Amino acid sequence: MRSLLNAVMLLVSAAWVALPAQAEQLVDLYKVSRLVESQAAVEREQAASEAMARILVRVTGDPNIAANEELLPYLQRAQNYVLQFGYTRTERQITRADGSQVAATELNFSFSEVAINKLLRKLKLPIWPDNRPALLIWLVEDQWPDGRVLLRDEATQTALRAQALTRGLPLLFPIWDLQDQMAINAEQLWQFDRAALQAASARYQADVMVVGRFSRTSSGELRGVWQWLDAGQTELLDAQAQSLEELAAPMVDKIADALAARYTIKPGQDDGTHLLMQVHGVAAFDRYRNVLNYLERHEALRDVQLVQVEDDILWLQLAPESDLAHMQRAFQLDRKLAPLPTLVPADGSPNNPLMFQWAGE
Repeated sequence: MRSLLNAVMLLVSAAWVALPAQAEQLVDLYKVSRLVESQAAVEREQAASEAMARILVRVTGDPNIAANEELLPYLQRAQNYVLQFGYTRTERQITRADGSQVAATELNFSFSEVAINKLLRKLKLPIWPDNRPALLIWLVEDQWPDGRVLLRDEATQTALRAQALTRGLPLLFPIWDLQDQMAINAEQLWQFDRAALQAASARYQADVMVVGRFSRTSSGELRGVWQWLDAGQTELLDAQAQSLEELAAPMVDKIADALAARYTIKPGQDDGTHLLMQVHGVAAFDRYRNVLNYLERHEALRDVQLVQVEDDILWLQLAPESDLAHMQRAFQLDRKLAPLPTLVPADGSPNNPLMFQWAGE
């Protein structure tokens, strides 16, 4: 009997360890859909302009970017930046200005990443690369008479993903397997137990941990508090709305604004600076090639030159697109270059080069 019990416990433990954390949402910044009444060219032209404005909000991190007068002529020719488009049937409706409703068709656009980024560089507007911090969302609702209940349904997650997509933020949700259930409960989330939250979130490797706590009034209105942990700092935001998407909107905007300020690259700020960097742990040719491919394609760098190879160390000269701090934050987010300890903070000068250990494949 004891051997059978031990076998069962081993199976449970193995399942616990083997269960993967939920995959991060993949966000395509350059795809967007609009509802239209018909397939007329004039309506498609207007929809393309509106769609491109949405793309620019995601890619620049600036919610007001479409008001930039420099962009107006390009928005009027938005179809020049479209790779492809297509129509999809839908049961949704469009409400006209006079209040009448008509059947809608979904018009799906895919814009050119290369062309959009080239335009932003030309106008020296900010670019927020598509490798972005992920938000891990924990949700708990105070339901009468059941008390505080964990929310994990697909409809709730879909609503939050739709809102996060407006700013190009990838979301994660806990899978609520045995490991999650033993790590944290509804009451701890409601109290924003920071220690329990960090312990439960560790397996997901998310950059921002968000807890949503809310309840519904007798009229159906949602009232709640969003609280999140980002870079060691806690933020708090009260909200009330008729739907979960509307409730999440101010939280998404506030987090997106903070992350965009941290990670956007501002072309045209180059002052001719070149930085010297060492990358350690490059002992094989495939690693050498992977390091160069990674750096040469990196949005934070304008140019990369190999200076020399010394044992398993690559010496490289970098021309950053923005400042040193932006470049280092981008490397940290990618998790491919791990900074090596130095006696004094490295500044990339010949006497004090940046030093990293290659952590990629």
